[in-house]
Parts: sequence; structure tokens; C-alpha cells
Amino acid sequence: MAHGIKFGISALLVSFVASCSSGETTSTTGSSSTPSTPTPVGSSSGPLDPTSVETPLVVADQFGYLPDAEKILLARQSRTGFDASAFPTIVGAYDIYSEAEGRVVLTITPSPWNNGQVDPRSGDIISTLDASAITTPGSYFVTESGEQTSLATFEIQSNIYAPVFKAAFRTFYYQRSGFEKVAPYATVKFVDGASHLGAGQDSEARRFLQKQDATLQRDLRGGWYDAGDLNKYTNWTADYCLMLLASFEENPGAWSDLNDLPESHNGVPDVLDEVRWGMDWLLRMQSGDGSVLSLVGSESVTPPSSASAPSFYGDASTSATLSAAAAFAYGAVIYRQQGDTAYADELENAALAAWNWAEANPNVIFQNNDPASQTEGLGAGKQEVDEKSRAIKRHTAAARIFELTGDAAIGTIVEDMLSDSPLVIEQMLSPYHLPHLDALHGFAKHPNASATARNTITNLVSSKRIQASAILRDAYRSPVDNFHWGSNATKASRALTYLVANEDGEANQAASGYVHYMHGVNPMGVVYLSEMAAAGAETSVKQLYHAGFENGAPPGFVTGGPNPTYNWAACCPNSCGGGNSCNSERLSPPAGQPDMKSYLDFNENWTLSPWQVNENSNGYQVAYLRMLAFYVE
Repeated sequence: MAHGIKFGISALLVSFVASCSSGETTSTTGSSSTPSTPTPVGSSSGPLDPTSVETPLVVADQFGYLPDAEKILLARQSRTGFDASAFPTIVGAYDIYSEAEGRVVLTITPSPWNNGQVDPRSGDIISTLDASAITTPGSYFVTESGEQTSLATFEIQSNIYAPVFKAAFRTFYYQRSGFEKVAPYATVKFVDGASHLGAGQDSEARRFLQKQDATLQRDLRGGWYDAGDLNKYTNWTADYCLMLLASFEENPGAWSDLNDLPESHNGVPDVLDEVRWGMDWLLRMQSGDGSVLSLVGSESVTPPSSASAPSFYGDASTSATLSAAAAFAYGAVIYRQQGDTAYADELENAALAAWNWAEANPNVIFQNNDPASQTEGLGAGKQEVDEKSRAIKRHTAAARIFELTGDAAIGTIVEDMLSDSPLVIEQMLSPYHLPHLDALHGFAKHPNASATARNTITNLVSSKRIQASAILRDAYRSPVDNFHWGSNATKASRALTYLVANEDGEANQAASGYVHYMHGVNPMGVVYLSEMAAAGAETSVKQLYHAGFENGAPPGFVTGGPNPTYNWAACCPNSCGGGNSCNSERLSPPAGQPDMKSYLDFNENWTLSPWQVNENSNGYQVAYLRMLAFYVE
């Protein structure tokens, strides 16, 4: 399927919502009455549908908060959207009960956002409930003062997000192609044999444009299923490796060797084992001349091990080769630092070979799944990039190779390209080009980088100091300039532009709003990760559009999220063939709603396009993981 953020979205930059927030006021208290057992409002034990969606009055991070962190809960009055008749008023005070103490420990007077105006993105009137004064670890829930029904629950613990982080990272295990999923690493429901290893499949893949030519057969096994489809793409796999390596480098303490994976307990952080799984596939995709193939198209069926159709690969391209060059180079730096010199040497040789081929072949493109290129049916998402994005990939690869080698000629290329970098031209930090920003950071840290180039990069970053007050202009404290396919990845990536650019507490506080948004502080009151009840979520995603999972999904998969461009399939309502579920009206929600309510937890029929909101992507996953790593020890 098509994958939102992958489709060459231009380098849009977030403009904060132009509205202001009044301050919060709280008062500690003392009521000793204890409410009945909490019953979360809006929780769901099954898939949602447009006629049964319930949204909560109070939204909180359903996993909880760090003891010393800001703890802002939100009370909602819906005014626009499918739940417009819900919650006509916000009461004058809310109590926070401690389960351990059996009493009220804080009474909060709600503070209206933007003087009580309706937030256009959500259709809600919002009031903030500041529970930051509570720092004692334990379980808490919220009630209206004097009432007995819990409106929201949350925990306070020093490493509250560790199980969430672990579940989200383990999704890469389930995405491994050609790898058996067995207990105890896989839950019983999702045990499966190694996929796409039969005759004519990934280990014997043929060129798509010459399917009958056995002499062009290649061993391209391994790698990750990219999203809800079971294809594998070089441009995107390389970026996943880059993002995971960057997360390890900036927050090594978050990445343990204890994630219940086959490689766990081997003395190597599990993230480096996982990146190696992706990197080894990229190495297989490289040809002897240094070029790197663009993708492998594999059959998408449930379960993946039942796939029997042959696999085919797409030709090498400049963009794929540059993407791989950057990943190889950065991998060589990190693995060498970890003492794996043999693997680092292999990656360095691969990086230089890829770079040299790309420099000699700067404009080789390969369009997949494209009738005009006679590649219809090869893969799903369109992985080729435009000329501007290809230049960004060249700049990224050059910066990473310079970081690895210190080669003066490569350094000159990086410096010469700086003036054309969108980060410099637009003087903003884009959530759509994080590997580029990371690579320039790596370049600037190298002792051989020129003072001029280093100053250009560091001044750009330092000039983008994050003002936490800007976050308050957004009702849900997680501003993006627009919502589209893959909006959850945009949210996490925007948080990362704050965290990468500003190594201070203010940035950490500002970015935490995006963490809480993903964990339930949103108008839908849903955790945008699959099956997270075991980690404390009252309402998490139940339905995931994934070819490999017939019903539901393993825990931790990040979905695309609210998508106001949602529509049913183009063949609806009349030409999709027998047995379709097309309606004369689009499902609403997601359609016809404020941006943040353009979501539905469903996976009933392909003609209703559930993938536009519910499909996962490794791109969504790495952005979320890297963001959350800043809050995990």
C-alpha cells in the first residue's frame, strides 16, 4: 500500500498554531473520601466503528509520567466533529486520588486554553489540569470533585516508559523477513515460519524487467517488511538504520541487551543487533560495482510463511545507492566505536564503493510500481525521489563518509553543498529530513571540518532554541503545521527537531507533549500503538492494517494516525467488484472531521481504505522510538 510520509512530501516546516494559552493554577487539598474502583471513560474492548466511538472527558498519558516531569492533563468540551454533543461543560475543579494513600492529594482548578476558544484542529474547547505538583511514585486517577467515577488514570514511576519502549522496539523482530518467529520471542498468536525463502523467492530473486533470465538471480533474503506490505525498499531501510543508530548514539542508556529477542544477552545492545539485520540486507543488495538495488517485491499474504509467489528486485538507482552509502558509513563509525572492527571495515568498504558509483552515475532513477516504466506490481510504495531529494541524499552520504574518513575532498563537497541545503536556505529544522540534519551534526563534530562550515551548522541549530511557550499555543501541546497521511510520524519527528537541536530541559519539556499525544492526550483518547493494555493503556489500537496479521497485531506497532485526506478506495462506490463494502457516504469518522478526529480503529474491508489511518510503517516506528528514547533510562 501507499505509505503517507514516504511519498516525497516536501520539506514542510511546522508553523505553530497562532493562539495563546492562559496559565495553569492548582491547589493541593484534602478530601478524604475515596471513589469507587476507577472505570475509564471511553475505553474499548474491541474495534471501534463510526456509530460507537466514545471519546473521554479527561485525557492523560495512559502509561504515566516521570516523577519530576510536567504532568498536564486536558479536560475537553467537544464542539465540532462526531462527538460534538459530548461533555457540554467543564467542571470547576477536579480531584486527583492516590490509590496508595486512598485520598485526594491534589485538587485542580482547570485553566482554559486560549480564553476558552474552540481549537480548530480538534474541534474542542480545552482546559489544562496541571498535576505536576505530584511527584510521589504510584497510581492515580482523576474525578470531578465530589464524584465517584474515574475520568482518567495514570502512573508515576521513574522508568514508566521502559515497557512501552521495549514493545515498540520489538516490532522490528516481527517485521524481519526470512526469519522464523518462535516462542518465547513471539506470542503464540503470531508464531510463524521464516517467510519468502522458497524456490524463486528472496534468496533466488530475479530482476523484475527480465523475469525469465536465471543468470540475474540474486540472494536478497533478510531485511524488514517495510510496513503493512511485505516488500523491502533500500531508500527507506537505510533511513531506518540511520535513525536507530542516531538514537543509540544520543541515548545509549535507553538501549539495553534485555529485549527478549534471539540476540539478547549477547553483550551487544539489541538495537545494534537489529540494525545489523537491516544492514546485512543492504549489503546483499549491493552489486560488485558498488551500486545498490532499489527494492525487493515479495508476496504479501497471511501468514507471511505461506507466501509462494516468486520475488523480484528493482534495478539500482542513484538514490538507493546514496542512501545505502550513508547507512554503511554511519554504521562503520558506530560499530567501530563498539569494537566490532571487522564489520566496521566491511561497511566502510561498502560505503566508499557506493559513493564512488553514485558520483559516477548521479542521475540513475528507477520507478517501481509504475505502468509507464513497465514495473506495475513491483512493490507498493513509490520509493524513487526527485532531484532535490537526491541532492539531500548526496549531501547526507558525503557528510557521513567525511565523519568516517575525514577525507578532505569529501569535506569540500559537504561544505560546497551547505548553501543549497534546505536547512540553511529555509533556516528551519525540518521533521522530514532528520537523517540530513543528523549527518550535518556528525560532520560538524569532526576535528577536520572547517571552522566556517562548523559555525554554519552549529549557528543554524543554536538559533533554533525551543521556547516551551510556543508549545502552549497548541491546545494539545504537540503542534504540527498540518495533518496528513502518517501524521503520527510527523508528530514524533517534530519532537525530534526540538530534542536534537536543543540539549536542555526546556526542549525535553517541549517535546514531551508529543510523547503524551501518542500516549492518549489526543481528542480520540487513544494510544496510537497496538495492543498496549499490558503496559497500562486503557484504550490502544486494536486493528492494524498489515498483510502478515490476520486479526489484531502484536504489541507496540505505531499506526499512521489521524488523516483528514482519508477517502475510500477510488473504485468506490460502484466499481470495486462483488463483495465490497463501499458506501455512498465515506466512513465518518475518519472523513468529514476536524484534523485530529480523522481516525477510526477499523480494518473491515480494503475498499474502505483502513490503511490510510491504521497501517504501520517502520518509518513511523523509528521516529517514535527515537523520540521516546530521550525519556527512558
